[in-house]
Amino acid sequence: MDMRKPSLQRKSMGLHGPEAKPVAKLGNEVKAKIGHQLRLMYDEIVDQGVPARFVEILRSLDDPNHEGSKNEPP
Repeated sequence: MDMRKPSLQRKSMGLHGPEAKPVAKLGNEVKAKIGHQLRLMYDEIVDQGVPARFVEILRSLDDPNHEGSKNEPP
């Protein structure tokens, strides 16, 4: 049985038990920066719009005359 005391590093990182993983603690400034960057990335993606081929697929799914539609007679 291992009777060693936890290392200083493990104690300072809030680790408990032999298989505990470190938990990163981010400051408010870092969290705000991450949030800002994520919002910028999201806005860029939204601004790109929907590709034309996806619009065509969606339109064909809405078309009742499209092959494979539920509204088509057998």
